[in-house]
Amino acid sequence: MSPTSHARELVIDESARWWGSRLGRVIDPSQGAAAETIASACAWCIHQLAQGHTCLDFDLPVVANRRDSGRTSACAPAEWMALLAAHPSVQQSAAGSLDATTSPLVLEGTKLFLAKCRHGEIEVVRRLCAMAHEKCLWSVDTPAATSPRDQALAAVRRNRLSIITGGPGTGKTTIASLMADAVLRERPVEIALIAPTGKAAKRLENSMRQRVASHASEYSRRGREVLSCIAASTIHAALSAAGEEALAKKQLVIVDESSMIDLELMRMLVERLGAHASLVLLGDAHQLASVEAGSVFADILPREDDSNHPLRACTVRLVDNHRFPVDGVIARIAAAVNDGSWDRVESVLAEESSASVRWKRVANERETLEACANAYGESPASQILCGHRRGSDGSLAVNRMIAKRVGNVANPDPIDGDEFEGRPIIVTVNDPASGLSNGDTGIVRRSGDGELEVQIDGASGALPMAQVPRHEAAYALTIHKSQGSEYPSVIVVLPAGRSTVVTRELLYTAITRTTGNVLIISTQDALRSAVEQRVHRASGLRARMLAGA
Repeated sequence: MSPTSHARELVIDESARWWGSRLGRVIDPSQGAAAETIASACAWCIHQLAQGHTCLDFDLPVVANRRDSGRTSACAPAEWMALLAAHPSVQQSAAGSLDATTSPLVLEGTKLFLAKCRHGEIEVVRRLCAMAHEKCLWSVDTPAATSPRDQALAAVRRNRLSIITGGPGTGKTTIASLMADAVLRERPVEIALIAPTGKAAKRLENSMRQRVASHASEYSRRGREVLSCIAASTIHAALSAAGEEALAKKQLVIVDESSMIDLELMRMLVERLGAHASLVLLGDAHQLASVEAGSVFADILPREDDSNHPLRACTVRLVDNHRFPVDGVIARIAAAVNDGSWDRVESVLAEESSASVRWKRVANERETLEACANAYGESPASQILCGHRRGSDGSLAVNRMIAKRVGNVANPDPIDGDEFEGRPIIVTVNDPASGLSNGDTGIVRRSGDGELEVQIDGASGALPMAQVPRHEAAYALTIHKSQGSEYPSVIVVLPAGRSTVVTRELLYTAITRTTGNVLIISTQDALRSAVEQRVHRASGLRARMLAGA
């Protein structure tokens, strides 16, 4: 079978084919073989963009849309590269190039970029590298620091860019609070707190207020005024027409859960910062990448052997875990998952002392659902975290089944079902009218007059049911929804069927959401696949970052 026919068997997203055809006709309106190749290459690039990649890498397989029944993956035909390289509308550049282009397609070695994606990578690299070498407004000389805490405080008082990375429970938000405190002691700067989700933004705001407010008496009057006005928002809200002007005036911008930021969102953020603003990025590169294209945070982080990395001096790594013991079973199984070591994962799960991490083996979707219901019945305080939203063992199915068992209602549907006392809910939209954000959670209860209301977690009062924006049941959440949260115990449910979504990053994120106990419900094949399968997103960002040194 020829490479071209092999490629044509790959069933990619139909919208990608349509847009690829349209773009291809603009690039090459002829009816020849070159035009067909250009259109196909554009379609594959657009398909890859929808799958989270910022380019088409000829050395890596392209995975078909999982709803399709055609081939699951194939590599782009090698002969396309020669034709693309010779085409007048395709620019050739060296890998990691920062050169501007007016061409709609750019070929860098084995990677084919749509111009917009390549431009986004270049802008992120240029602006971050510039900030890493520019002094902040309150720049002061600091003594040599040895501890991560002191290194972080020195970084924010030196250059415009600081990157704080570390695993769950290593104190990233605590360090951010200390950094804000150190700056406010120097001068009353305007501070913005932002995160990809409303829940993460509120958590950052609460942490900041609790820790910084205790030192407010030591600030100037203006510093206390600044502190009283600190309010967190989502990145999208900060970049909206209403929020963009306010963001441009901020002098210190602290961003939590940065691993969830996609390429386009990061580009918009760094472009719209004030000319002299400082940026602090907090994140864990081992957690889930963004839903949209790119793995920006992981790509910009310097590795241990990157001695000449342009962001090395402004990056601080936190290693001390305050959520669970560093030598405890959760820390050890998380490390084994991170390393992709199935043997070590099995070994930890087999230990008699591993009572805080248990594995319930199941054989199929039916057994998965039944085991999940039984586990929740034994431990109703646990948060169920599912690898998938849809499917017979996804979070929607789990929510429906549990609501049917405990709610005794006619309609247990997790989205449009009946409300009842004790039903946990999660808000699924940002709603300025109620002040609630996508990801906020709460529980339905009865008011003194017998009416249903919702007590939102962390809020002082309850909201009448009619004022709660769009929401759904939250006995079970997807692991993606749980990122950045912390629970006393979790029940992790992996889909029994084959899945390209369930990776070690997903499993690691689920396991590390708890301060106490983990129960994994999974087939052996699904658990092993999750440990051994990792997210790999085709990108040119890391090469560009190194080129910008």
